Amino acid sequence: PNSITLFTDLFIVRIGLLNIFLRGNKDGTPYCRVGEPCFGSESYSVVEPGFYSEDGNTFYKMGTLDNPTYFDGYNDRVNGAPYFFKTHVDGSLLAGDMTPLDTSLYVIFVPELNGDGVLYTPKESINLPDVDPIKTEKIQTVEFGYKGFLGNRTHFTLDYYLSFYEDFFSPPTIITPLVVNRKFDVNGNDITTVYNFGDVAGLMPINDIGTHPPYGTAWNGLDDDGDWEEWAEEFGWLDDKNGDCPDGAGEYDPCMADPGEWGGVLLKDDEAGSVKTYEWGGKTYQSGDFFHPYEVLNQENGYPGWNSTFEDSVKGLWDAVGVDELHSTAGLNEYEFVQTGLVDSNGDPLISAQGNASNITDIVLSPMNYGEVWMQGLDFGITYFLTEKIILDGNVSWYGTTEFYNELTKKNDPINAPKWKWNASIKGNSSIGDFIFNFRHVDQFQWSDGIWAGLIGPYNIIDLFYTYHITKNLDFNISALNLTNDLHKELVGGAVMGRQIVMRFTSTF
Repeated sequence: PNSITLFTDLFIVRIGLLNIFLRGNKDGTPYCRVGEPCFGSESYSVVEPGFYSEDGNTFYKMGTLDNPTYFDGYNDRVNGAPYFFKTHVDGSLLAGDMTPLDTSLYVIFVPELNGDGVLYTPKESINLPDVDPIKTEKIQTVEFGYKGFLGNRTHFTLDYYLSFYEDFFSPPTIITPLVVNRKFDVNGNDITTVYNFGDVAGLMPINDIGTHPPYGTAWNGLDDDGDWEEWAEEFGWLDDKNGDCPDGAGEYDPCMADPGEWGGVLLKDDEAGSVKTYEWGGKTYQSGDFFHPYEVLNQENGYPGWNSTFEDSVKGLWDAVGVDELHSTAGLNEYEFVQTGLVDSNGDPLISAQGNASNITDIVLSPMNYGEVWMQGLDFGITYFLTEKIILDGNVSWYGTTEFYNELTKKNDPINAPKWKWNASIKGNSSIGDFIFNFRHVDQFQWSDGIWAGLIGPYNIIDLFYTYHITKNLDFNISALNLTNDLHKELVGGAVMGRQIVMRFTSTF
């Protein structure tokens, strides 16, 4: 591959919130997946978020405003699933970070610049294949040929070739799939199709740039922001109810942080620092108090749901602490500490608490690795010397290859070449000048390259060339190309080719 194939980085167009870039494929797309090492670093996991009951014996899974049972079986559903950047806030409290692809809600849609796009099934979505980086093409070719005379007037050639390509790469294709919401009817039946799916939920980044790993993904069972130990005593997380403390640990020795251990601390409700009183569940709270999740979340029928009073009254007025916290504005979230790449006056790396992913909106066109491809072709030509001054010539070419399979679109990309083409010509010399009459036929074939796609041909071209020798050193030439004015394109995106007549004088001395 050349440097363009490897390192190109060109902005093409902006469509809505999305920027389309043409980029080289030096590194491929190692999509980050739940429970697997990402981008050469540690594995990232998710844990079903929840909280403990007041007696500490029952763990309640969290729900969402519109689906209280959303997290039932969540760990199993997303195990091994790729993370995607959630671009749209839909009220489900799942936005703002790299999020596992939960196929109960989302499926992958691969857009095509020259097609309707491809909608994955849930199984295909969770098994999204990585795009391999471009490698050096390796070619092995065997050719067989013969040329010679049949009698004194007929000369013919016959050539056959067979080529085996390894790491054959494609024209630019979209390698950043979109993630869309599945669509269901009133009976819960899946009615998601290419032409009927929900909103775009996000997209699949091709690397970790702007994603700020490690991914908290709003819930990973870890104290990413390091505030669990600070509040462990106040919230009673040191009682070893889950056997997290080492044997012989003191009353206030730190234990292991548990996913269900989190809570909230009320903030001052205005700049003057006045104290405001809140009534929830028969209890009174005021600014500066801390509370457990079970004190503000309903547990109707033994299962939690969002309390509208809590949602409306506390929003923006409390600080969540602990593990996998419920923020009043960001929802189920816990900002991870990430290195900014900067250093302070002492040379130490600066740490930022804003670990959520950036605004990732790039759709990338890049060449893909087709893998192993076989190509073959046959050329047959014959030349007949009718007289010493009149020559008949003909040629037939056949081209064949295995399909170029695109792993993302799950379609066969076109070969961009006709299977059959042939030509014939008559050449002659006479006292009134020299002439060539040529006929060329090209079969119809499909073409696709980047933003250009369509059908080329079929077309039949007749060309006439005539030369008159005015003197020994001066010739007059006339070329009539596409004499019948067969309007056609020989390249999608190119100009329409029609009749062209060119006259010239040529002097030799």
